[in-house]
Amino acid sequence: MSKEEIKKLGIIQLAILTNLKDKPMKSSEILRILKNLGLRARSSFYAALHELEEKGYISKRMFNEDFYYYLTEKGEEFLSRLPALARETFLPALHLYSFIMDKLGLYIEEEIEESYDELIKYKEFLLRELEKVENKLKKWKRINVE
Repeated sequence: MSKEEIKKLGIIQLAILTNLKDKPMKSSEILRILKNLGLRARSSFYAALHELEEKGYISKRMFNEDFYYYLTEKGEEFLSRLPALARETFLPALHLYSFIMDKLGLYIEEEIEESYDELIKYKEFLLRELEKVENKLKKWKRINVE
């Protein structure tokens, strides 16, 4: 997988693929998650979903009278290679956006109501991220300057 392959997929498509990483989901479930993250255009979502299916990254199956989307082998392989490429593709841009937002005094404010389970998962995520930061800080050496 190359940077070009990532560029061929849009941010909505990447979000759909990563949502399907853990389990098959109905389109309405994926759409709800993405809307909570700021997706505005429902048509963009369905276009992205359709294109992923056409390219062979996802497929759908009927289960209990509902269609569920799941990753194909091609989709799983793509996601397995994505973290390494995301580091060099997304992180530099995220640092710049973060810098700009900070300088403009803009902050992300949550306006969505979360369930108890979602908050517990978010807390666990934050604790893991905090542990990563603490481990990085341990590697820094402080030098007293007189």
